[in-house]
Amino acid sequence: MDDAMTRASARRTPSARRHLRCHGASYAHNNVLKPWQQEAWCRPSVSAEGVWHMEALWVLDAEPSAPPYPVVCCDASPSPLVSEVRQPWPVRPGQPARYDDAYRREGTCPLVLGFDPLQGGRHVNVTARRTTQDLAHGRQDLVEVHGPPAPVIRVVLDNLHTQTPAALSATVPPAAACRLVRQLDVHDTPKHGSWLHRAAMECAVVSPPCLGRRLGDQATVRRAVAAWETQRHAAKATVDWRCTTAKARRQLRHPYPL
Repeated sequence: MDDAMTRASARRTPSARRHLRCHGASYAHNNVLKPWQQEAWCRPSVSAEGVWHMEALWVLDAEPSAPPYPVVCCDASPSPLVSEVRQPWPVRPGQPARYDDAYRREGTCPLVLGFDPLQGGRHVNVTARRTTQDLAHGRQDLVEVHGPPAPVIRVVLDNLHTQTPAALSATVPPAAACRLVRQLDVHDTPKHGSWLHRAAMECAVVSPPCLGRRLGDQATVRRAVAAWETQRHAAKATVDWRCTTAKARRQLRHPYPL
């Protein structure tokens, strides 16, 4: 019986030690602190002013697909200009495109986008700078050239000081500025709620297929953006926006001040 008990305990010993953990095991690096890593979060603190801006935008979203006063969302995003130092290798059948790691920075060119989420129209203006005057000229082009013909255009803009009516007065003559202010019904997004901006979503769509490569000058960027616009218009692409006031009041009841 002693030999049988010894053999049984010997058989149980490896399985019992299998669950033991020693210092310096291979998985120990998962528990080491990594202070260089950071995460960005949007803290849900909404003031009464933010609630007012949010619900005003959701009222616009609830409009029918062809309202008498169209809605246009405008946003601007920078696009880096990068040129080749050495010419890429020619593409051959069965091989991916190959290019050199070296490149040359040529600055940036802002993209000013106007997007009609209800009708699916859009226009991107490639500019040299992103100053108050450039954005004001973009709003003038929205009314006089690229925007839908309507007595009043409801425009959704970022809540920035560079896009106030004073920017129009500082850029165009007083009569033109007064006419533009009467024709543009501006709705600002909350200062801490860029996720409400559907033009920002459209800017995120243009970046990967159109600007996710090396473009060295503004003329090349304009040609790439024009091809992207044609493709999006042919597909009648728009934003599937599903957030409503009722859903927001139910799901965001904790950040609401009341």
